Amino acid sequence: MTLDQRIARLEITNRRYRLLLTAVSLALIAAVCMSAVQIDTVPDVIQTKKLEIVDDVQRVLVTLQGGPQGSGVVETFDETGDLVVALSGVQVGNEHHGMVTTYNGNGQELVAVGSGRGGTGVITTFNRNGRKLVRLDANKTGEGMVRTYDRRGRALAALGAAQDDKVDRIIRAKGFEVVDDQNRTLVRLRYTAQGSGEVATFDQNGRLTVGLSSIRLGEASLGRVTTYNGRGRELVSITASRGGAGVVATHDGHGQKLVRLGATTSGTGAVTTFNGQGRRLVELGVTTAGAGVFGSYDGDGRKLVRLGPSHDGHGGGIEVLNTSGEAACTLSVDQDGNGVVSVTDRRGRVTSLPR
Repeated sequence: MTLDQRIARLEITNRRYRLLLTAVSLALIAAVCMSAVQIDTVPDVIQTKKLEIVDDVQRVLVTLQGGPQGSGVVETFDETGDLVVALSGVQVGNEHHGMVTTYNGNGQELVAVGSGRGGTGVITTFNRNGRKLVRLDANKTGEGMVRTYDRRGRALAALGAAQDDKVDRIIRAKGFEVVDDQNRTLVRLRYTAQGSGEVATFDQNGRLTVGLSSIRLGEASLGRVTTYNGRGRELVSITASRGGAGVVATHDGHGQKLVRLGATTSGTGAVTTFNGQGRRLVELGVTTAGAGVFGSYDGDGRKLVRLGPSHDGHGGGIEVLNTSGEAACTLSVDQDGNGVVSVTDRRGRVTSLPR
């Protein structure tokens, strides 16, 4: 390479270094100017579509952004990134209302605080499946209401003000229980599958003691009161017959009927006693003519003795029957007022005294 070539090359290199030095100087001047502006000037408003607050390891803890309904949303997260609390706006009718919601670790709502259509506050709690448990809000007339729900979200009870001015408070529920300090049920009020009310009391061991319910007889529903022993078997029951008459029945410890106080089909009073197999032993009633009558039965339910008016209507009479139900011996009164004794043998022959 000649000397002239070397000189020309050095001149070209020199020009390049001067251009580079000038660019670096300009960049330094610009940086100083920009830093001076940032230090001396604080912006009044920062506009962005989303803002995230992070910790030292860049985990998002708080976000601020716009919601799908045109309202702002603030969300907080735990260290694992799960949503904890959300502040947002919801549209109710033509209005936008504020809403605060807390969540569990699975992103499921636990408590929601907001407002209803009438502008009243609403608080709702949820179970882990997202179904309502308790809701505090207002009824249609503006009074406060508390509603509870079962695990499937079905209404259980409502507590609030009644619309009837004569009643200050009313509790409406499908079931209600009174428990002791150990959470043992002592009284239970509920509705049955037949659509009637039921009240039951229990002892400290959870055994049924008294029940108030209704029974269905044809098209009619009749009230029933029943007491029970320690094994849950009936002891005494008070109800009504098909004809609308009162009926009282007592039972033994095995549930078998012992005594029944009620009415006959003709509407007169009747008392019946039974053995341990439910068969009649003694029956006291009234005839259609209004006279008292007594009947005695064997263990198979066959009538043995009848005391009542005579069949001819002249006075009282006693009949002793055989196992076939036929009169074997009768004591009665004839038309003259004399006593008559009649005996019938197996062949049906009758012997009467006096003749």
